[in-house]
Amino acid sequence: MEYGSPSRPQLMPRAPPPLKLQPVDLETWDDGAIYGDSFYAEVEPEELDEPWPYRFKSGDLVWVKSTSGRWYHGKVIGQAKLGRTIQGEGLFWLVVFSSKFRKYFAR
Repeated sequence: MEYGSPSRPQLMPRAPPPLKLQPVDLETWDDGAIYGDSFYAEVEPEELDEPWPYRFKSGDLVWVKSTSGRWYHGKVIGQAKLGRTIQGEGLFWLVVFSSKFRKYFAR
């Protein structure tokens, strides 16, 4: 059978839908009560992949874990945007990697 014949069409992988992000006023955005807890301001996480409440700022150096499990070092640039995450509405930050690749990530 030939590649892409009518009886057996070639399946193409679907790209994920584009993120629908919008500006957010961080002065009024509610991260939840945990982000104001002084405990998290006084200590640091013990492991790199431990969930930790933190609101990133432009210029922060970050580690981002890919879906394959590999970690990448990048830098947050610009202002957070509001969008839909797995857990509901959340904040996304634009991260640039080696000045050639950039992508939005949610925590």
